[in-house]
Amino acid sequence: MATVGGGLLFAALATIVPLRASARFRRFRATVWLDPRARERLFLSALPLKYGIALAASALFVVEAPHGYGVPLVPPDLAHLAVALPLLGALALGAVRTRSMLSSDDGRAQVADALKRVAEVVPRTRAERRAWVVAALSTGLTDEVTYRAFAVTFLAGLLGEQNIVVIGVVSSALFGLAHLYQGWRGVVFTTMLGAALAGVAVASGLLAAIVVHVLIDVRLLAVPVDVAEAVDARRG
Repeated sequence: MATVGGGLLFAALATIVPLRASARFRRFRATVWLDPRARERLFLSALPLKYGIALAASALFVVEAPHGYGVPLVPPDLAHLAVALPLLGALALGAVRTRSMLSSDDGRAQVADALKRVAEVVPRTRAERRAWVVAALSTGLTDEVTYRAFAVTFLAGLLGEQNIVVIGVVSSALFGLAHLYQGWRGVVFTTMLGAALAGVAVASGLLAAIVVHVLIDVRLLAVPVDVAEAVDARRG
């Protein structure tokens, strides 16, 4: 049975978290051209709240998990790790393809077009890159605890374990909503990504989902600074 505390946290994830993230991103956009440390602050300022939410989510997950709804920390056997392989393979192929495209002017233009949604947050300086690594590691951990371990467990307790499709859709939509600041395309993309990560978490364990999530975020470091700046120049 889902807890009242779980319901309150779920409601906060659906309302307060996306609204706060959108407000932070608006402030970032208003100051990024004036404040040389704006990106560092954007990357790191959300972490205290993320860790606070993850701690609450962990406690609620422990309450729910004994009822049989838990996402496993590790898979029951190594064969279940295979579920994560397609996503890891897609990441590797995407990295190879992007690297190949960057070798030509036409390819760089295509990469720039694909980056429109996230170019503003591409780390440019060494300090920004360090901050991004900290944020990626933290977000991979806290988001998986919150949106996979807690959200999936809470929804299973509320809706019943048999409603696996509904649980996957709702928990993934909640994750997508947290990226409202990226616009509706960002919400759709991260909802689909959340569905893939939910599959990894349920089948391959929470640790596997955390690793995949971190790798997805860290890949932003591979974007050349001049390509991100070219997108900025078009927007400006």
